[in-house]
Amino acid sequence: MRKVISTLILLTTVFVADAQTASIMAIHNSPDPLVDSVDVYLLANNTSTKIADDFAFRASTGFANVPAETPIRVVFAGSNSTSIADSLIGFGFNLPNNGKFILIAQGHVQNVFTPTKPFELKVIANAENTSAGSGNKLLVYHGSTDAPAVDISAFTVASSSSPVSLAEAAAYGDNTAYISVPNADYFVNISLPGQDKALFTYSAPLKTLSADGEPVVVFASGYLNPSQNLNGPAFGLFAVLKNGTVIELPLQTTAKLQIVHNAPDALASSVDLYSDVTGSIGLLLDNFAFRKATPFLTVPANTNFNVWIAPANSTSYTQYVYNTELNLPGGVEMVALAQGVIDTAKYENGASVAFDLFPAVSPSSSLQKDKVTLTIAHGSTDAPSVDVRVGSATGLLLADGIAFGDATDPIVTDANDLVVNILAAGSSDIVVAYNAPLSAFKDSSILVMASGFLSPNMPTGKDAGEAFGLFVVTASGRVIALPVKTTSINNILDANSLLVYPNPVTNVLNVGNGYVVSAIEVRSLDGRVIAVSNVVNSIDLDDLSNGTYMVTVYTDKGEFNTIVVK
Repeated sequence: MRKVISTLILLTTVFVADAQTASIMAIHNSPDPLVDSVDVYLLANNTSTKIADDFAFRASTGFANVPAETPIRVVFAGSNSTSIADSLIGFGFNLPNNGKFILIAQGHVQNVFTPTKPFELKVIANAENTSAGSGNKLLVYHGSTDAPAVDISAFTVASSSSPVSLAEAAAYGDNTAYISVPNADYFVNISLPGQDKALFTYSAPLKTLSADGEPVVVFASGYLNPSQNLNGPAFGLFAVLKNGTVIELPLQTTAKLQIVHNAPDALASSVDLYSDVTGSIGLLLDNFAFRKATPFLTVPANTNFNVWIAPANSTSYTQYVYNTELNLPGGVEMVALAQGVIDTAKYENGASVAFDLFPAVSPSSSLQKDKVTLTIAHGSTDAPSVDVRVGSATGLLLADGIAFGDATDPIVTDANDLVVNILAAGSSDIVVAYNAPLSAFKDSSILVMASGFLSPNMPTGKDAGEAFGLFVVTASGRVIALPVKTTSINNILDANSLLVYPNPVTNVLNVGNGYVVSAIEVRSLDGRVIAVSNVVNSIDLDDLSNGTYMVTVYTDKGEFNTIVVK
C-alpha cells in the first residue's frame, strides 16, 4: 500500500507545477479472481505510467493528483505485467480542474457469476479529502454484486433504540452523499428495505480509531452466496480513511440482554422462564422472583428466539402465560423488564398495564470514564406520568413526562451522591424523594426503576402488593432499594465529604472525623434496616453475612450514603 501511494504521489512530478490537476482515490472492489491483484496504469499525454503495482482486492489508495482538463485513461493489467500493452480493460476520463473523485473498480471480468455484473470503474464526484470539525462524514457505497437492495442505519450503544438512517433501498452500485455524524463508536445495521430486523450488524469504531473529523467511505463487498460465485470472498463491510487505510468492520454476532422481574402481580411473584436462545427449548430461569435480575447475558444477534414465562414450579414451557419473540441487533446492550399485571381485572388501569416485556437501552458499563451512566424506567402500574429532577423541585431534569412502560435514553452524570425527586409530570410538587449514592457506581452503568404500587389496595380490592419504591439494578444483577429521603431535600453530603472505611469490611466499619455523627444505619439490598449504631464513629458488622449493604451516616450537617461490601 505504501508503494501504491508513493507511486501516485511521484506521478505528480511528471507534470509541470502549474498544470491543471484533479484528485482521485482508487478502491479495488472487484471480487473476480481474474483481477484479484492487478497493475494499474495511467495513460496521459501519450505517456503511460504504472501507478499501482499488485493492487489487491479491497485495497485503496489515498488521494493523489492526476492531470485534469485533458483526456486520460486508467488501464488495468494482470499482476506482474511488463507494460500497458498487457492491459485487460481500460476506462477513459476527462476530469475537471480541482475536482475530487473516488474511482471504484467493481463487477466481473469473467461471465461465470450469479448474477454477473460487468467490470467497470464507478466514479463518485464531489469527494471529500480533508478533515474538518469534530465529527465524521460518511459516504456509503453498495458494492456487493449478489446482495439485494438494503437499508443501512447506524447507532451507538446508547442510541440503539433510535438508529440514524444512512441509506434506504440502496442497490448494487448506489452510493449516498456524505452524511455528517458525531465522532463516536458506531454499529451499522444492514436490513431489507422497510424491515426493522437486521440481516447483519457491523462495528464501526470511529472514535476508537481516532478518526475524528475524517471523511470515511464505507463500502459493502463480496458475496452473500460465495458457493454460487466460485467460492469467492464473503460479504463484508469495509471503511476507507482519507489516507487509503482500509479497515474491515467486525461482524457482530452477539448482543447483551439483562432480564429484570418488575411485575408486582401476585400471580407472577415467582416465575419460570424458558427460551430457545440456545437452539432448543430449555429452562433459562427457575423460580425467578419479583425484583430480581439476571446479570447481562450473551445472546445471538440478528436471530429470532422465543421467551416463554410460566408459573413457578412449572414442568414445561407449554404452561406459559406469556410468550414473545425477540431479535436483537449485534452490539446492542438492553434490559428487558417484565412489567405489568397478568390478571388485569384485579388491578387499576386494567388492560393498559397488561403484562409484557418492556425494553430499555441500558449499557453494561459506563459510557464515560469516572462517570455513572443511568437509565430511568417507569414500572409502576398505578403511578401517573412523572418528572424526575435532581436536588430540588426545580433541579436538573432527568426524565420528562415518563409514563408506565417508558424508559429514558442512557444519561451520563457525575459520580456524586444526590437526591432524586419524583414529581407529577409538569408539577412543581415533590411526591417523594430518594437518596441516590451514585458515588458507589463510579465507572458503572445502572438501571433506576420505579417498582410497586403507589397506592396499594386503592381503590378497595385493587393493586394488592408491594408498595412503590425506587430501585437500582446493576449490570451484575443486584437490585438495590434506594432509601426514601426523610430529612431536608437538599441536606445530603457530597460523595467525598466523609470517609467510611475499610471497604470491603471484615467486622468494624469506621467513620472518619469532621462531622458530629448521630447514627449509622445499615440496610440490605431490598431496603430492610438490619443494623443501627448510635456509637459516634463505628458500627460492628461482624454478625452480618458476606454481601453488599447500603450504609447511611446521619450527621449534624446531613446524611452520607454509600455502599459497602463484606
